[in-house]
This record gives sequence, C-alpha cells and structure tokens, in this order.
Amino acid sequence: MCKSRCYLAGPITGLGWKDCTDWRDGVEEKLSNYGILGLSPLRGTNYLSQEQCLKDNYNEHVMSTAKGITYRDMNDVRQSDVILVNLLGAQKVSIGTMLEISAAFVLNKPIVLVMEEGNIHTHAMVMTMCGWIVQDLEKAIEIVAYITGASYDLHKVGKLAAKYIKEEILYKDHRQELIDSGIVEEIKPRENKKDPEIGESMLSIKPLSDEIIQGEMVR
Repeated sequence: MCKSRCYLAGPITGLGWKDCTDWRDGVEEKLSNYGILGLSPLRGTNYLSQEQCLKDNYNEHVMSTAKGITYRDMNDVRQSDVILVNLLGAQKVSIGTMLEISAAFVLNKPIVLVMEEGNIHTHAMVMTMCGWIVQDLEKAIEIVAYITGASYDLHKVGKLAAKYIKEEILYKDHRQELIDSGIVEEIKPRENKKDPEIGESMLSIKPLSDEIIQGEMVR
C-alpha cells in the first residue's frame, strides 16, 4: 500500500543546515509511526551539511540549482497528500515557503501551519489558505495523521495484542515509549479473568482533540 505523503515546508535560505534539518528529521520520524512519508526539501543534499548560512541555490549541484530546487519542491507539493508548514521563530519572510503555500492552495492540498502569534508571516491571505493553524509541531503531526486517515503504527514502538485491537488496548511492552509518544495514556488497571496480565499493563489510545476533529483554526 502506498504511504500518504506529507511535504515539510519551511524557511531554508539564510539558516544553518541543522536549523533546517533537525526539526524535519524529528517530524519525519514521528510521521513514520503513522505510516506517513515525510518529504524534506533537503533530502539527498548532504553535500550542504557544512553550510552555516544556506543560499537559495547552488549552481554546482544539479539538484540545488534554481530550477532543480523549484521543480523538485513544486513536484513534492503536487505529489503530497498534505502540507505541513513550520514557520516557528522565523526572523524574515520565507519567499519560497509562501510560494509553496500558494501552490498547495491552488492544488486543493490541505495545509497545516505551525506558527506563533505575531510571526512575521502573519497575513490575511496566509491565514486563509491554511486550514489548520497551531503553535506546536506535535499538534500539527496529530492533525496531519487525522487528515490522511492514518492510524498509529504500534508495531514500531511496542507489541500489539491483536485480539484487543478493536478495544484500542495495548500490551505493556515499551510502556514508557508509548506514553512519551503522546499517543497513549495510562488508565487504571482493571481485572481481567481471562488474561490477568492485561489488567496490570493497560494503556489507552488518546482521542483526537475536538478542535482537530472539527477542523477549527487554532491560533
């Protein structure tokens, strides 16, 4: 089955390599737990890993020329099921990101924007084009999963008790990892005569928050 794809948009020009890749790597990993493929515009460009101030193009690298970047990124937007835009802490307007938002909007792609109040990108058109606006990446990831209809891939973080899938109950393997993921919460033990161990290690999948289910814009 083909994975859902999420393009990870956000400022690059003028930032250091790690500033651009650290958050994307983290989001990619968390999206993978839902079976969603995160697409970074910097994938396959490790030749830029020593850059402290990234330029908008590099003519010496075929995938980083002006045309290479434009065609690759716009193709990613077109091929993706949803766009996650991270503008947290932006100090100057990211022209490329604004163009990607515009392209996604024209293509009827759902856009999840992560941006704090007073961000330099605050503008009526930007706010209108983005269907969901939140202030932290964790919430954005949850929204992306909801939009794509993805379910958390529990096999990546613990052993799933197959006969309890319908009840949304998990075994105790990797308990702390599951809790730290934010996807599950501990619930009080209960007796289970057929399988006493279940009562000792019960976790429950958290429901999505109301504002996500209703598709409200959270600022």
